[in-house]
Amino acid sequence: MKSLAISFSEPLLRRLGVTWVALAFTLAGGVWTGYSVWQVAALRADVARNKSDLSRVLERPMRPADDSATATQLAPAQIAAANRAIRQLNLPWRDVFDALEEAASKEVSVVSIEPEAQNHTVRVSSEVANADDMVGFIRRLKQQPQFEAVSLRAHRVEERDPNHPLRFTIEVVWRASAEGRP
Repeated sequence: MKSLAISFSEPLLRRLGVTWVALAFTLAGGVWTGYSVWQVAALRADVARNKSDLSRVLERPMRPADDSATATQLAPAQIAAANRAIRQLNLPWRDVFDALEEAASKEVSVVSIEPEAQNHTVRVSSEVANADDMVGFIRRLKQQPQFEAVSLRAHRVEERDPNHPLRFTIEVVWRASAEGRP
């Protein structure tokens, strides 16, 4: 008969409570740590390379830009459009609004204001409850020193509105000063 070796003790790994799954996780953690260390080293090398490139660029003398190479030619239409925009922006908005507010009353609702800088005019659309309020508003606008002329361009009664307001459009010409600014 052969002799049998019988051991009543558990294997070493089982005695320590370690299983194959735990060993696999430990091995994966070691690989991940090694990869992370390699990535940090690569990033540090990139930072060092970028610093040296930056110092080389900063050490170079600055050259003036070549004006002829960077200058762009604008078409006459673009120049005209830019000038129109500048004229619109240079309107005497504060004076126009102050005069409109002074002439307006609680009966007048200003719906829109459309400026035309080239003609020194402002088209104002408003609503009132009756014709007397409209005439009073126009009269008060004519008394404003900022305005040269005020004229009624159109009016109509809004039949679809249950209150039947009177909608009207006036054109206001503002005075231009000697400096070219209204």
